Amino acid sequence: MSKIYEFPYKFKDLTDEEKRISISYQDFGELNKVESTKYCCLARMKQYAQELYNFNPRKDDVWLVGYPRCGTTLLQEILYLLGTDLNYEKAASKIMDERFPFLEQILMRTNVDDTLYQKFREQGKPPSGPDEEKLIPYHVKLMNTEEKRFIKSHFGFDFIHPELLEIGCKVVFITRNIKDCLVSLNYYPRNTQTISSDAEGLYKMFQYFRKNLEPFGSYFELLKAAWKRRHSKNLLFLYYEEVVAYKRGAVIKIGDFLGKKLTENQLNGLLNHISVENFRNNKSLNNDHLVDAGVYIKSGKRSFIGEGKVGRWREIFPESMNEEVDEWIRSCLNEIPDFEIPECWKQAMDLN
Repeated sequence: MSKIYEFPYKFKDLTDEEKRISISYQDFGELNKVESTKYCCLARMKQYAQELYNFNPRKDDVWLVGYPRCGTTLLQEILYLLGTDLNYEKAASKIMDERFPFLEQILMRTNVDDTLYQKFREQGKPPSGPDEEKLIPYHVKLMNTEEKRFIKSHFGFDFIHPELLEIGCKVVFITRNIKDCLVSLNYYPRNTQTISSDAEGLYKMFQYFRKNLEPFGSYFELLKAAWKRRHSKNLLFLYYEEVVAYKRGAVIKIGDFLGKKLTENQLNGLLNHISVENFRNNKSLNNDHLVDAGVYIKSGKRSFIGEGKVGRWREIFPESMNEEVDEWIRSCLNEIPDFEIPECWKQAMDLN
């Protein structure tokens, strides 16, 4: 039997002021703070933190860790295809959420679905039909599958099994400059979005980040946790800007990390497959099924598959806001021991 670890953190409610500030960015539900950290999280984390923390990694797993809108979908497709020996047919047959599941998916479900799931779970019986089968969260399905597993996490190392990097599985971390991350999040196409996608809405979102009220943990704390572990032989640390600028080299580097060598024809085929245009037309990963279900919208600038453009923030940030963001970025990065701003970020964010 695997060792059971105690989840190392406690939770607390937001202050009245924090609730007031975050009210327009709670499409995903109520938030809690994680005591003694700068992390914020969805309130359901209190219920499932211990269970997710003790989700056991396997030696042949492939994990992807990264903050939302930082290139995780692109990396998921690359990792999945490399990990399945370029089985494009298999990749096309399942949506990304099913073949490369989001570990913390249970935190985002509706209260109705969670109540129904808990009801038949407490009864100790298997799902009685497709409706109940859909209620089983991805982390439970992953625990029960015998297939090779591909797993994505947005919360990252402080909330994942503490032996993740020791067990032998391969873990890739992807990060993106925070300015473009903010813009991408601001245009996130969720149908219930209560924050406007103009410059004013972008500034509001910046305030949530600056006050550590992000629903998916903390961008900079996740970066700090990954940077601390960057020398692990089982962790590959990637910058999104370098991946999109040098896709050929990035795919080769990721393949080497996974022990996968590609022929020139195989490499060219994969590079063509992961172009932005092909991504947007790929039904297995563009989330059109969620558009049809009314969860996302797809119009104008708002699409689940973004432009993938580096430096897009320059088209949107007011000059006064950019000065504030620069000051905040430098302050946060200074709190990460030994971190040096990479050249790709200096160029992408105009940081001198």
